[in-house]
Amino acid sequence: MPTTKLLRDKPILKFVVPLLVFLVLLTLVIVAITKSGDSSQSNSEQATQEQAFTNYLQPEGELSVGAFRYVSPCQALPVAAIEDTFGDFDGESKTHEYYYDSSVSEEEYSVRTSCDYDLDDESRSNVSLKAEQYTAGDRFITAKNTFLSYEINDQLVNRYKTAANNSDSEALKKFSNTLSTSTAEYLAPKTEFPANGVNNFDGMLLATTNDDALEIVYKQRNVIYTLEYQQRDGSRSKSIANMSDAEFTTHATRLATLAAALQANVAKEDLNQSPAPTILGNSDLLDGVQLLESCD
Repeated sequence: MPTTKLLRDKPILKFVVPLLVFLVLLTLVIVAITKSGDSSQSNSEQATQEQAFTNYLQPEGELSVGAFRYVSPCQALPVAAIEDTFGDFDGESKTHEYYYDSSVSEEEYSVRTSCDYDLDDESRSNVSLKAEQYTAGDRFITAKNTFLSYEINDQLVNRYKTAANNSDSEALKKFSNTLSTSTAEYLAPKTEFPANGVNNFDGMLLATTNDDALEIVYKQRNVIYTLEYQQRDGSRSKSIANMSDAEFTTHATRLATLAAALQANVAKEDLNQSPAPTILGNSDLLDGVQLLESCD
């Protein structure tokens, strides 16, 4: 019986094997043609997607906070500024943002927004920007204690000055000069609060007390910005007081670079008001799969 079965199989295999070879070759040709077409199509689609996905949450029309133009925190300090300071924003780096997508009336006292970057670098760096935006000038006057009660760290201002004197960084030198001038003006006796609280203190830069992070406060129009930069040693933040002079200079230079970017961006009257996109890269495709904007 086995012999008979084998004899019966032979003539069938004689025709089946060449047929299978032919079908396999035909399939490969079809796949190659399809891939070529898909490639050109996907390249075209990807180019369109790359232009579109970066503004998934672009607001309709201009947003306002009472009498003032709304400032998007992650546009005030965009990922480009982070990459200029720390390198590529990749790996497990994350962005957290609290933003508004509609205008706010003067019935609201102020709005608080923020943009945080947790970086996947050796030091587990964190950069945080908080922006309190007042809806009217008199609100800022009423809230004068918010700005006039910051605890200024004179020793830290002097340490910035020493770091700038020992550094070639122009950003750090400019930052230190502005810091010294602002601190002297801030600490000067004030007999009365000026009538125009919105314009008062514009451009002022202050170094505030924070044991775990380098922190500055910056005032521009109706917004008070608080910028923090810290590194973590294990599960705890590195103490600023325990940093060596070289380590502090490195930190101070990075903070000065971030502060310069912040100052330049918030001075723009046409600053983009959209939040940071979910995908902070050049494509919304991951291994050929399109990533979706969760808030869209």
